[in-house]
Amino acid sequence: RTCLIYGHIGLDMDVAFNLKEFYKSLGFNAVFSDKLYNADLLVITRGGDSAMDLSTYSFGLIHFYDYGGWKHGRLIKSLPYSNTIIFSTAPAARKSIIEELGFPENQIHVAFPPVAVKLWTKKIKTSKFRYIHIDNYKPIDNVDAFKEKFNKCVTELGVDVWGMGWNNVVKEEKYHGKLGLFKVSSVYAQSGCAL
Repeated sequence: RTCLIYGHIGLDMDVAFNLKEFYKSLGFNAVFSDKLYNADLLVITRGGDSAMDLSTYSFGLIHFYDYGGWKHGRLIKSLPYSNTIIFSTAPAARKSIIEELGFPENQIHVAFPPVAVKLWTKKIKTSKFRYIHIDNYKPIDNVDAFKEKFNKCVTELGVDVWGMGWNNVVKEEKYHGKLGLFKVSSVYAQSGCAL
């Protein structure tokens, strides 16, 4: 079984590597590309808001990860609803996609893209950080219950956070700011658990 991880407007390499490892663990021969090819499973990341013409390709199933806080209306409308599953990081985005685009509610789930921690860690004797989170803060909706629970978890567990926009959520000593792609693995390697 083949799995193509496709970035419609480019690839976030850390997300692409994590998704590749995740789908490999499910038994797929997974690859990532910025070009479309036939595959049993098409996984779309970084969708943008432009339609996709899939008429000359064959996919048994499509997974779309809506994790960047972008608008994706035109893209989602161009996908075949019957074999598409969406994973969105925000309940408000999920609700909007269902109500505004008529997307089937049993085919859209609130979930973050998977993280293959083994890709980013190395064997060390002790962890410098107990819990970490690496991602930019996405203020999608002020009344997003999922976001509020996650923020509460981050603050109550004393999670060390890297990414932009967290300065109003976490304590100064736990906020480390922006993290370059090539430093991600060293931070994961020094942590006990990633959220």
